[in-house]
Amino acid sequence: MSFRLRLALFGAALVAATLLAFGWLVYTLVTNSQGTTQDDALKQRAVDAVGLIAGAPAGELDGSTLPSLSGAEDLREQLARELAADKISEAQSLDLLLAATEVANNAIQYGGGIREVRVGRARGRFVCEIVDRGDGFDDPAAGYLAPREGIGAGLWVARQLTWRIEFFHSPAGFTTRIWL
Repeated sequence: MSFRLRLALFGAALVAATLLAFGWLVYTLVTNSQGTTQDDALKQRAVDAVGLIAGAPAGELDGSTLPSLSGAEDLREQLARELAADKISEAQSLDLLLAATEVANNAIQYGGGIREVRVGRARGRFVCEIVDRGDGFDDPAAGYLAPREGIGAGLWVARQLTWRIEFFHSPAGFTTRIWL
């Protein structure tokens, strides 16, 4: 192996090790945070920033409202029919069905139940909106941090399986918009 190749491999390994160490440091700091005044101030700034943009979701949904639902199982059945009618691939359909189930379960458990579900297209993508009866939440990191003790996995799983998820207040209620 030539010297240049060994040097390039060593450089790549050094960069990878540095990134891994930095990631571990950030993870340790986040998980060991004791809720200092500085942490609270940063969280409030994030909440304020999210609040400014949360009222203006990207792209209006061109679609239909699903008939009344009795729960997450009913949602999956009706959503599967809509996905098939729109000729969405089986793999993408399964991803959206799982993500929507996680969001629906949160709406049922924490949001007072599902008020309405809309499906259709926005900006060329298939979209599912789940509206619940609750006030929503104010955690700007919801679903971005990997699951750990005290933090549920539902929104994190939903984010991993879909292109984008938005949370916002609409006239109908607290809305989760899932983009495929």
